[in-house]
Amino acid sequence: EQAVAMATEVIVAFPAQYRRHLLRGQRAKLGLRRDAPDDDSADTRLVEDWLTLLHAERVDFTLGWRRLADAAAGDEAPLRALFADARAPNAWLARWRARCASESYNAQHGSPIAAIERAKAMRTVNPYVIARNHRVEEALAAASNQGDLAPFQRLLNALRQPYDESHELSPYAEPAPAAVTACYRTFCGT
Repeated sequence: EQAVAMATEVIVAFPAQYRRHLLRGQRAKLGLRRDAPDDDSADTRLVEDWLTLLHAERVDFTLGWRRLADAAAGDEAPLRALFADARAPNAWLARWRARCASESYNAQHGSPIAAIERAKAMRTVNPYVIARNHRVEEALAAASNQGDLAPFQRLLNALRQPYDESHELSPYAEPAPAAVTACYRTFCGT
């Protein structure tokens, strides 16, 4: 009976702990450092609205998060280029900028240095390269059909440096072409 009570206590506490840790990670992805409970609901809404915007506008999530770091550094063009309507993120970006302005990275709050520091921190948690399904399929097909491991090695090398935004890695950062994604489904539903 005591073991059940102890296990129940852990299980009941899990959702709150999970939400707290998830929000901490999402704050890092947004370039936010302050982790105060009084900001939890506002920050949760900011994250949820960002994800909703990316989904509604059919923006690749990985590139959306990554390009948000460019916006943090002052260059919104790469982020806006991901949207069919470049004005779509305007309202959300205004809220995000206000939230960013509410905390100070250094004594020169709001300075270009603070913006660069924020963008740099964001680039350490928002990868440029992920294991995209179409790239994995290409590597598997080349290896199994032709015995060619070169595509696999290139993919593996790219995945070893997921935060490096170098030109040679750019093919591994791009989402699959629409022709591939229109009918492509995995067991996890992606």
